[in-house]
Amino acid sequence: MMALLKARVSAAVIYRTIDRVSVGDLRKRSDLKKEVAAGHVVFDNVCFTYPTRDKSVLNGLSWEARAGETIALVGPSGCGKSTSIALLARLYQANSGRVTIDGVDVHDIDVSALRKRGWQQLVETPSGFILYVLRCASCLSAPQLSEFEITAQRNVQNPRSQQNHGRIGIVQQEPQLFNGTIKENISLNRDDICEDKIRKAAEIANATGFIEQLHNGFDTYLGPGGVTLSGGQKQRIAIARAIVTDPCLLFLDEATSALDVNNEKIVQAALEKAAKGRTTITIAHRLSTIQNVGRIFVLEQGKVVEVGSHSELMDRAGIYSKLVKAQQFDEVVRSDKALEKSSDLAAEVGRDR
Repeated sequence: MMALLKARVSAAVIYRTIDRVSVGDLRKRSDLKKEVAAGHVVFDNVCFTYPTRDKSVLNGLSWEARAGETIALVGPSGCGKSTSIALLARLYQANSGRVTIDGVDVHDIDVSALRKRGWQQLVETPSGFILYVLRCASCLSAPQLSEFEITAQRNVQNPRSQQNHGRIGIVQQEPQLFNGTIKENISLNRDDICEDKIRKAAEIANATGFIEQLHNGFDTYLGPGGVTLSGGQKQRIAIARAIVTDPCLLFLDEATSALDVNNEKIVQAALEKAAKGRTTITIAHRLSTIQNVGRIFVLEQGKVVEVGSHSELMDRAGIYSKLVKAQQFDEVVRSDKALEKSSDLAAEVGRDR
């Protein structure tokens, strides 16, 4: 009973957030573009300051990603990399300048044409919202959760049958998995995503191999937060989820920075497969993961200060080159410390014998 009361309190807070009117949607317009097709992205002299801060984040930022191209945004913390993605997804509105997709200002595009549908659709009805809160909070035991899910699903006016998928997919540093099966986590339980699409997305994400080794395959129940999977496996499920609707835009927000070296290689290979045929914008912390990217935009203080391939930027010996060398030095230091620790441990074990 206490768990249900906690869920109701959480529901009240999130309802207030849902009911807030977005500044970008104050005008109800019938001329908004309903579809994003090619994925040609342009930032043209964009300036932006977060509402709660005094210092501007973007100061005349300009960059371009051609349709089907993979680019990378790199730079020190706070330079505007993640802010760029937030503006593209219409989470915020630029103070000046233009952000366009296929030549159309993002604020002339219907927000539902950009963002993915699924769990957020279930939130649109009271019963669906309770279902969402209970799943995310994981505040009930499995039998209790199942009982409340069944009750909630009976009352949801099934918004999942709509075919208008969002055209932006995103893979973040920390994948968010829900109580449910692998199949449900990839499809977000949408009726209009068939099993063939789920399996194709998993294949591209290099996830099919480990999934089929599980006892129930795609019907394997993951538990809260995907506790039964490793970090690399979770990330590959997240990649499959991001591409299952075949988005034309794919954002990779430091998608491998939380992984160890072995998992990073596996996930990086999956990301490169997922990027084929779609515009992909990578925010990279580990610069070794973007060496094959055609164009790298180096940001500093909200502006682009360098553009080029990895080899071109290294030859210039500018900011990017310094970042790469500093990161390589840090990796050598960490490797030496790990080797030293391993040697000390081996010596201690030898003495104990």
